Amino acid sequence: MNPAIPDGAILEIEPILFEHAGFGDVVMASYGPSWYVIHRVVGRDRSADTLLTKGDSLDAVDPRVDRAAFLGRVAGYVVGRRQVWLKRGLMRGAGPLLSVFSLASMGVASPLCRMLTRTRGGVRVARLIARASRVPGWVVAWCLVFLSQRPCEPRSNGQDRGPSDGHCPEEATAP
Repeated sequence: MNPAIPDGAILEIEPILFEHAGFGDVVMASYGPSWYVIHRVVGRDRSADTLLTKGDSLDAVDPRVDRAAFLGRVAGYVVGRRQVWLKRGLMRGAGPLLSVFSLASMGVASPLCRMLTRTRGGVRVARLIARASRVPGWVVAWCLVFLSQRPCEPRSNGQDRGPSDGHCPEEATAP
């Protein structure tokens, strides 16, 4: 989910009903006992009662997320001493916008890339086009995340607190 959610972020997952997951929300799903995915909702198939999800940096939609695989929505995250809330401030309306960018990059680049991969030397060009098509979404996401970051600090008594109360967890120390 880079750059909207950087690698190594500590996520806060809020339990919501499957029906309340909407276009642009970042959700957590399970595709088995040890495979969890954090991706953005880019659609809903009401006839099959499933969500369509996609990573912002990926070229394809994920396997469908059904009611049993759905685990919740990402409310926010902490990286280092900075926190970002996905439903507050600038990030509140960013989800649908980033979903549109993600789908547009897939829709524009995919047909052209499929065609180029059939030509000699076309695989390299197809990769460049696929990466370039993601640039607008990445720039918007990075700017919104940068502008939405807030500092957070541990409690004065030294106990760790999660992002739900505006405080960052203490960084792990080596034994």
